[in-house]
Amino acid sequence: MGEEKYGMLVAFDTAQAAIQGDVDSINQVISYFQPYINAKSKRKFINEFGLAEHPG
Repeated sequence: MGEEKYGMLVAFDTAQAAIQGDVDSINQVISYFQPYINAKSKRKFINEFGLAEHPG
């Protein structure tokens, strides 16, 4: 699992196993998409001084 290069797609068999409920496969799919999830879950907000801030 950890030996795959970053950016490699999740194998079809892994995706199928995740759909069937295999915990290791689900974790592989989640770890593949985690950078995308982290990037999309951040948002700008305006502080009490009216300045835009980025969390994290």
